Amino acid sequence: MKSHRYITIILVILIFFPFIGNSTPTWFVEIISEPGVKVYKKDNCVKGTCFVQVVDLSMGASINLMRGSIADQGENPKINRESLNQTWASFIAKEQRGICVTNGQFFSTNDNPTSLAFPLVIKGEVIKGYGVTEYQDQKLVLQFNSNRASITKFKEDINLETLSDNLIIGLSEHADKNKNSYVGRTFIGVYDANKDGYREQILILNASSARQTDAAKILRDFGVTELMMLDGGASTQLICKDGFSVNSSRTIPQTIGVISGVSSGNSSETESPFRCVIDNYICWSPPTSSCVNSQLLIYDGIKYYNDGTLRMWTACRDAYNEALSEGLSEKYWHDVFLGSNNILSMGMCGQ
Repeated sequence: MKSHRYITIILVILIFFPFIGNSTPTWFVEIISEPGVKVYKKDNCVKGTCFVQVVDLSMGASINLMRGSIADQGENPKINRESLNQTWASFIAKEQRGICVTNGQFFSTNDNPTSLAFPLVIKGEVIKGYGVTEYQDQKLVLQFNSNRASITKFKEDINLETLSDNLIIGLSEHADKNKNSYVGRTFIGVYDANKDGYREQILILNASSARQTDAAKILRDFGVTELMMLDGGASTQLICKDGFSVNSSRTIPQTIGVISGVSSGNSSETESPFRCVIDNYICWSPPTSSCVNSQLLIYDGIKYYNDGTLRMWTACRDAYNEALSEGLSEKYWHDVFLGSNNILSMGMCGQ
């Protein structure tokens, strides 16, 4: 009888706690695995299909906040909308390690060009949004840098320039955006996978048909502790490499791109350990066909950037070697020249 009792207990655990010891629910299937990025899919998810992207910043993966071209200037500029297919084509042309693009910020669907509803900061560029009086006390902010992220309550009176150089405002899971309707949902969350007190993983959910409570539960099943809602309905869409997607015909003004880390097995990208920081753009060396957070136009040993100037990787390398020859240690170079934000002007590089 004891053996039957133990078998019953084990079956109960397997049925009701299928992901014990693993923050990935077993009913999701891994469809993409790249350094620092995993993408999971579940068919028959609520009333459609669900995708979850897990982006581990500590492994060199990253996300890019992107927008369409500006149609007019100002604190709340009009932004040209484009199809996600157009965004994906531009993104993958610049980012050799691009994995997926998805929709992001809320916006006025009646206009094109359009304004964003809530604040957005991309590489220090501030867009304030028109929805200052909307959903008060229900706005949240995702801030992130190269190795950690956070989602916290957003305060309307805060100076956006004092926050991160990259942030996006979303809504609480309890804000009513047709919360009980089965429509497209895009949610984003953060997770402290290594339990060091900092959230180094960003998770993005795209559900083709779900309620807000369903979307929040899925991310929590992946271990997420803080989450927020991005634009949904017909705006929810996703394109990943290998053809995985959530389709919509709606054009959108703002998107999020996911980029994998560098594979340790790729000798062409790991033979030299130092990186260059040029005009606030971080580039791994030796040079590859894309560069994090930059707009690479031509690659042939020389990188041409969208500001019309050109930078040579060898110049950066020579500057680094010259500094070491003058007696600066690698630690001093990193701590002082690179600094806490890893941002410097032309020609600086380090370990």
